[in-house]
Amino acid sequence: MRTELNSKAQYLFLILVLTVTWSVSGSAQAVRFVQVTDPHLFDAGQEGAENKAALAACIKKLNERIDEQANYQFAVVTGDIGIENLVSHVIDERTGKRVLEDQGTREQQLEAGADQLATIIAPSKIRVWLFLPGNNDLFTEEPDTQYYRAFIKRLQSKLPSLIVIDLCPEEPGGNKQELGSYRIGRLAFIGFNNASFKNDNDPNRISLYKKTQRDYVEQVINRVNGAEVAAALIFYHIPEIDDPHIVLNSDDKTPKAREAYADNPYPDSSWFVDKDIQKLWKDKVVKNTKVRGLFAGHLHDWRQETYSGSLSKLYICPPLAIKRQDKTPSQARGFQEVSIDGSGRISRVILWYNPAERNFDADPSSRNNELQLALFYEGEQQWSDAESHFREAVAKAQSTSDRNVALAGLKRVKDPSHPWVKAALGWTDPAFLAPYVLRPLGLAVIVLVLWLLYIGVRDGSRGMTVRPFEGDDELAKLLAVGFPATRAKIMSILGTPDQVFLPAVLGVYPFVFPRQDELLPQESFELAGIKVPNLNIVLKWLVRPRLQVTGGISDLEVKKYLYAEVWRRRWWFGTQLAVLITREIPSGYYSGRVEVENFIFDVYLKANATR
Repeated sequence: MRTELNSKAQYLFLILVLTVTWSVSGSAQAVRFVQVTDPHLFDAGQEGAENKAALAACIKKLNERIDEQANYQFAVVTGDIGIENLVSHVIDERTGKRVLEDQGTREQQLEAGADQLATIIAPSKIRVWLFLPGNNDLFTEEPDTQYYRAFIKRLQSKLPSLIVIDLCPEEPGGNKQELGSYRIGRLAFIGFNNASFKNDNDPNRISLYKKTQRDYVEQVINRVNGAEVAAALIFYHIPEIDDPHIVLNSDDKTPKAREAYADNPYPDSSWFVDKDIQKLWKDKVVKNTKVRGLFAGHLHDWRQETYSGSLSKLYICPPLAIKRQDKTPSQARGFQEVSIDGSGRISRVILWYNPAERNFDADPSSRNNELQLALFYEGEQQWSDAESHFREAVAKAQSTSDRNVALAGLKRVKDPSHPWVKAALGWTDPAFLAPYVLRPLGLAVIVLVLWLLYIGVRDGSRGMTVRPFEGDDELAKLLAVGFPATRAKIMSILGTPDQVFLPAVLGVYPFVFPRQDELLPQESFELAGIKVPNLNIVLKWLVRPRLQVTGGISDLEVKKYLYAEVWRRRWWFGTQLAVLITREIPSGYYSGRVEVENFIFDVYLKANATR
């Protein structure tokens, strides 16, 4: 009956531990992804070849990062694949005027272009790829995505081993909300089609496309405000900030083209849209508390500092293409890794492209990469991984501030003020976790452990421990076997130990109490990142048997002399001599064994008399 009870208790303990662990691990959604932008694969001449080589090097680097245990859930390409060059060509270099190719040529070049991109991406170890259009994926920046859609469909058919997702919402007239959102749990990654928001710097388009472009913003608002969305990240092509090409590169052509729109409060912005659209975007999207981050591209500035910082929620990814950087003092090309921990905190690392070696280097101006990984693992409550990366961050820190942050993090993950009981009761995350379920479960685990400890202490405290007898190895082995064997022999005749007044023999020194190793796990283990020690050590330290038997053997040539001291527990951790038992053992095999058994009977009876 007791064995059955202990088995049930063990299974109950295991089930509760697993339930709490699974609940905690699913409580917070941590995500890691890659943003690539502006590959411009189909630019003419040497630039197009250089851009294809850069994207191929990017795929190779991503695969290397995955081999180094970078766990990317997806990659997103935020526009300017260069589809416009597949369906049209320039007829006036001075004005940049374009005309569409005939339908047959368009179809042929879209097919060939999709085939080229598929060949580059096919080796990718990232299985999910999201795509959005840029202004160079539309014909003359008109708000018409038909050629982009046709290209993506061809790409999907050529990459059956990958999941290629069109993240651009449907056109407003047929918006079924089937596109434009990718979900991981309650975290939504939302596509924003603002590829036309530069309006080709034509003031006449401001009013012409105001309704359509406002509808594009409304699509984002509707998806963010969905009841099933707890937090959102927005991907789009053109950032709303001032364009460094206008501000820093002495571009007088763009401001002159925009002069006719006199009511423009943002003359240097990359967006050239109606001011009401700018206001709607800021009020309903940027300021929305659900929106944790905004990720854009489009810029082709050669200064790395243009991309290294973050503006409020906005993170701008550097381009892969060499556009506008072939004759500059340096280049700022690459991609960015983004990590989101369970609390919604965003961290990113830019990997800069080195065209001479066709490789990528980590951003020297960004925070220590080891520190980023440590903070990421800390957010996931993977304490051992976080500790390892915090140690590396301390060793590699290139500034006092980074070193101090790493040391503080190392203290947090090693701090003894985080015992597993406190952590079990503190596992609550209102965004993802049901605290009213986890707290009772955590308390139930604690109660169960205490109950099992009580059973072990109670049963052990009623028993008797027989330590090995010294003086004769052969006779000592006979006694070690004889005590439990004699007890079993009497029980088979007379009944349970309580009926025959024989205290339970718990073992021989070093003793292991019955069922103790069955009640609790025999080794230390981790529970949701919290190190739980071997609780049997505590049990062995607490358990004090009621009686302890020590003794020895004297060899007197023809006889052996046995003695046993029975010590009784006093004040739990103390002992007191209760009785002394002696017996002579003759040398004959049969008579000697009979006397050994009589000696054991004598020890049992006199020990019982002390109860």
